[in-house]
Amino acid sequence: MVRLVVGGILTVNGTINANGGSFQAYGGSGGSIWITAGQIKGSGTICANAGAGTSDTGAGGSIALYQTVAEDWAEGAAL
Repeated sequence: MVRLVVGGILTVNGTINANGGSFQAYGGSGGSIWITAGQIKGSGTICANAGAGTSDTGAGGSIALYQTVAEDWAEGAAL
């Protein structure tokens, strides 16, 4: 699990991920990401994807975003 608690602004311009691994025939399930911040900004990616296997894939993980400062999400933000 990835857990971030930021009192001010969290700017994500890179990648935060908890992706599942790939293990021969089976893919691992994605993990979880839990973020609490005053504001969440940036042009990066937050993901918890399933890992790929040759015969089976894992399930996707979960992402929880909590923004504590009342402000609209940016127009066009992909969630």
